Amino acid sequence: MKFGYFGYIPSYIRHNTDLLPMVKLIYAEITATMEQDGYCKKNNSYFMKVLGISRTTISRAITTLRESNLIYIVIEQEKTTNRFINRFITLTLPHVRVGVNNQIDIPHALVRQGGNEVEGDVVPNSSDEGEQTRGTLLYNNNDIRYIYSDRVGTIECNKSINENQLVYLKRIVLDFYTTQNKNFPEIVKSDWHKDKNLTNDSINVLYDLMTIDKWDEGKVRNVINWIVKDSFWASRCYSLRVLRGKASNGQRRFTNMYASYIDKGGK
Repeated sequence: MKFGYFGYIPSYIRHNTDLLPMVKLIYAEITATMEQDGYCKKNNSYFMKVLGISRTTISRAITTLRESNLIYIVIEQEKTTNRFINRFITLTLPHVRVGVNNQIDIPHALVRQGGNEVEGDVVPNSSDEGEQTRGTLLYNNNDIRYIYSDRVGTIECNKSINENQLVYLKRIVLDFYTTQNKNFPEIVKSDWHKDKNLTNDSINVLYDLMTIDKWDEGKVRNVINWIVKDSFWASRCYSLRVLRGKASNGQRRFTNMYASYIDKGGK
């Protein structure tokens, strides 16, 4: 499949009467422009050009998708200046039932919508915002996560990671993307390792799962190894960068994946 040619609108969005047709169209365009590394790198100007609609309409549509828990956004900023670098969008899927009285959220591929300008639905995360951000989506959306780069466009590994830990985490990252490349070569290309931001941020997310979220390293490894082999989850997780993002039920995406893993017989 050639990227940019096909987009899709799942039925739970297509039949949602609370969403305007333009919102659904922009969702489809985001899915259509996902590139080989799992990101959509088109900015709002791109959507204006190909869809023939105003910047305000695009910004409102993206805001609606965020407020409806249909997308999850990560903001990348320069570490020293908090200067906006990029905006990452994750597509999310609705609740499914797993086991008895268990309801989990399903994440989809991580999508990146780039550009160095701050779009209308993104507010800089500065300490002097004060009341200016109160009531805005950025202020209220608990799903937004920030990542910081030492240099514009470059993500470094967490300096707290020691040499042995780095070897362990790199092995998980290598196994995951190598397998997903075999599963989905159109999405995860064989040269994925050349994207240092992808590799380093994946390592950082795994480290945070184990140190901040207190997940056992063996469980993290086992769940990730299972994800790429599971017929359902393999097609819904193309990047490790999404694992600490929150689903609409308030749980980390990795927590929901672990629940599914246990429900299907994992230990």
